[in-house]
Amino acid sequence: MAVSRRTMMARIGGVSGLAAFLAACGGEAAPAAAPTAAAKAEPTKAPAAAAPTMAPAAQPTVAPTVAGTTVNFDKPTEITFWHTQTGANLAALDAIVAEFNKSNGKKITVKAETIPGSYTGVYQKAMAAIQAGQTPDVAVGYESMAVEYMKAKAIVALDDYALKGGQALSADDLKDIFPIYIESNKYPMFQNKMLTFPFTKSLAVQYWNEDFLKAAGVAKNGQKGQIMSGNVVVFDNKDKVRPAAGWEWIKFFTNKENSAVFPIKTGYMPLRKSAAENPEVKANWEKDPQGKQAFDLSDLVRAEPQIPAWQDIRGILQDALTATITGKMTAKAALDDAASKANKLIEEKK
Repeated sequence: MAVSRRTMMARIGGVSGLAAFLAACGGEAAPAAAPTAAAKAEPTKAPAAAAPTMAPAAQPTVAPTVAGTTVNFDKPTEITFWHTQTGANLAALDAIVAEFNKSNGKKITVKAETIPGSYTGVYQKAMAAIQAGQTPDVAVGYESMAVEYMKAKAIVALDDYALKGGQALSADDLKDIFPIYIESNKYPMFQNKMLTFPFTKSLAVQYWNEDFLKAAGVAKNGQKGQIMSGNVVVFDNKDKVRPAAGWEWIKFFTNKENSAVFPIKTGYMPLRKSAAENPEVKANWEKDPQGKQAFDLSDLVRAEPQIPAWQDIRGILQDALTATITGKMTAKAALDDAASKANKLIEEKK
């Protein structure tokens, strides 16, 4: 569809705002028992004397088996975490890493490393590491990247850590995290397994001038947003302890406290509903009311597609947006060009 006005991008405390003028491209039943022949009649006999009753032999007590992965952290374990944070964001992350290393009680040490080149840099280095058999333990990434890692059989599904077993999130935790952040990390193309977990989130919000749209004869379609920025993956290092340690780190970073405070210091969106009750978050929203307005859209957002081509399509959409803002192309021409390129990539990467 054509858009008759220019758009602009804004970063307003916790919100990555941009005008959303582009539309995304688009077993067998068991056999019945055979009939039993009637038994031949036998002469009636007196019943035999009852055998003496014996108490059943005592059986050893066995702990109930719980589905999921449970690991004993009886030896020191160091895990590597690849991320993209720099500057003040890095300082906030490092503080959480230090607290985890000091307090986890499981002899786990996280070694956090900033990878240059943003998420694309992490992805490129991770793919090279997969080929070399020297992957990190945890890394940030978009959904499309996780698909590529899974196709290479390089990451573990998190269902057995996050949803069941001794390390699982509590029922209250699962209710507290916005549902879209959980559901968008399940992948239908891989039996709906949870391959990623939310880590840092931004929200692209559409703004409009109602008078301008009315004059142009364009009807607004309601408030909508779209969940962006990183999830995390846990690599399969053929070791039971290290993936479990990676999940312990993820669970700590995304707990009720950290998932509220880290966004305040970095500009990301809180992952949990309970952030609205956090005193520091409330104080921040007093100075940044639009941050609260964006947070209130969290139940209405849509996640980015999980298709392999989406990483490249992101760049195509950005180029189209830039071309429209700078006046190099009309909105319709930019949209048509982006759709053509995106559909070609989707076919190539099926």
